[in-house]
Amino acid sequence: MGLDEVVNYCKSTVNEMDMLGVGSDVYTHDMAHCLQEGVIALAAGFGKLRTTPELAADDANIARKAERRVEKLYRRALGELFQGEDYLNMFKRREIYRHLSNAADRMAHCANTLHDIVVKSC
Repeated sequence: MGLDEVVNYCKSTVNEMDMLGVGSDVYTHDMAHCLQEGVIALAAGFGKLRTTPELAADDANIARKAERRVEKLYRRALGELFQGEDYLNMFKRREIYRHLSNAADRMAHCANTLHDIVVKSC
C-alpha cells in the first residue's frame, strides 16, 4: 500500500505539472531521480525477503538515504524559489516540490516497514 502511495504521488505530480503549466527544472529532476533510486532499492529489498532477508536491510537504508536527499533538495529548492516577485510561479512550483517531498516521505515509510520485517525475520 505504501509503494502505491508513492506511485500515486508521482502520478499526481505529473498531472498537476501539466495542469499548472509547470515544466521540469533541476530540482524536480533531481528529486524524481532520488525517488527512482529509492523505489528501485525497495523493490530489490522486498524481493530479497524470501531468500536473503538479511541483505534487504541495506536496500531499506538506500531508500531512507534517498528520502533524505529529496528533503535536502526540497529545502534548497524552496530557498531559491522564494526569491524575486513571481508569486504565481512560486506557489505553483512549491506545490510540485511538496508532492515530491510527500512521495519521499511515503518511500521512507516503506523503507521502515521493510527494515521492521527484516528485524523480525532474522
